[in-house]
Amino acid sequence: MAQTQACWPPTLTTDPEILGYLTDINKINYSRDIGRSFHLGGNIYHQYGDTFCKNSKGDFVGVVCCTTSKVVDQSKPLQSSYLAIDSNGLVMPLLSLNDEEIAYQKNNPGNRPTLWAFGGVVEVGNGIGLLWYEKGIDHNPGSGQPQTYECLGIGIAKVAIERSSGQPTTERIPGLLFQQNEPHFGSAFLDNGYIYLYGQISGDCKIALTRVPPDSATDRSKYQFWNGSGWCTNTSDCAPAYADLPQGQVLRSSFFGTAYPYLFVGVSKYGDSKIRVGRAKAPEGPWDIYVVGTAKGINYPNDYMYCIFPHPWAFADKDGKLMVTWSEHWPGGVVAAKLSFKLDAQAAKQGL
Repeated sequence: MAQTQACWPPTLTTDPEILGYLTDINKINYSRDIGRSFHLGGNIYHQYGDTFCKNSKGDFVGVVCCTTSKVVDQSKPLQSSYLAIDSNGLVMPLLSLNDEEIAYQKNNPGNRPTLWAFGGVVEVGNGIGLLWYEKGIDHNPGSGQPQTYECLGIGIAKVAIERSSGQPTTERIPGLLFQQNEPHFGSAFLDNGYIYLYGQISGDCKIALTRVPPDSATDRSKYQFWNGSGWCTNTSDCAPAYADLPQGQVLRSSFFGTAYPYLFVGVSKYGDSKIRVGRAKAPEGPWDIYVVGTAKGINYPNDYMYCIFPHPWAFADKDGKLMVTWSEHWPGGVVAAKLSFKLDAQAAKQGL
């Protein structure tokens, strides 16, 4: 049977169709961002950044940095469930602060240690995954003083599923894999015996690429870095795989045909809310990337939309449909939309 695929250059048959917010089945309206999804142990999870937690009365009870919810019914991709919430209404984080970070926060009021994971969990075994996260300090949040962010580097954690509850639990590996002046690697996927990770080169918006065998991911010496023509061992020799697209996701997909098995969906650094879609023959590129539409907010549409990610499991890609999400600025949430691409009838006839 011929492979059905979307046409190239990518063209939508209509404007992005807003589906609604990602919601929690506990009926609490959380303000949160990121909203990237991942597979682990046969389940699908949504992963968030800062989550402004509320109790059952709707009262704000605090901010949790990195949370995850389980999709209970895949036919309802916008609905998910937080599996662990304490009696005060605080959601259990996917990544917890260690003793040193808790002590720092106590001794430096107004400065918040952060563990942000933009890249999703990569499953390396049945119910076992790896997660790269950016460790930083959010200086003066909500204080009325100028707010700044300081990235300290990139760490890695092992993720496992608690069988009785389906709740992901994590073990942070001590130390940092990459320092603050190195690329902020994190956006990851598994392909052909390697985990590939993209990350913004420090102080720039050029996106570097590294790869590592899954069983060596905690060993910094096993990482290889793309230098523009091959793989090297020093981050100082990194050449960009692409540029100006700091938030997004690369995955293996036949959405645009088997000759271009790598798909990119994301957003640029320009704050223009444009949905960008690309394809390539290899993870390192070269990438061909187009604007296909504009992300719009629901209740908070005035600021630009960020953290645009694809969720290919939500629809059958043979129909040219792709669910994507993006984030509104606080106090907004994560918005889901359907992209309907024009199909390539000629490619289907030729079996490309």
